[in-house]
Amino acid sequence: MWRLDGRRVVVTGASRGLGRATVEVLADLGADVLAVARTEVELRTLAEATGCEVLVADVAADPGAVVSAVEARWDGLDGLVNNAGINVRKPLADTTDADLDHLLSVNLGAAFALCRGLEPALAARRGAVVNLSSVASARAIR
Repeated sequence: MWRLDGRRVVVTGASRGLGRATVEVLADLGADVLAVARTEVELRTLAEATGCEVLVADVAADPGAVVSAVEARWDGLDGLVNNAGINVRKPLADTTDADLDHLLSVNLGAAFALCRGLEPALAARRGAVVNLSSVASARAIR
């Protein structure tokens, strides 16, 4: 099996689900992983299980925290996995403009800001970006 020893990867939305599984696989393959999420307890558990580094941050509110953490740790980045995402679970009639703004800020704005902010680090190591999305778009809104 191939290995990722020495590769540096940031994973957002890392505390559970696909993000957590991504961190587990990358760490198992030898990558140096910075797991980013809002929930410290779940990140600490993940760090204990995988040896990854963690950053408690809200990527929508402060994407610069992720950029600063990468710049402080590494001189380049091999991968960015934009996995952080939310959904609004209420009928369309009850969904406010603030709900939509928050959803777009997390699901689109944070990914854009991280790609832009981490572009120099990614370019330094010819890194790649993986943007995950939700299947929620395939469901009808009431």
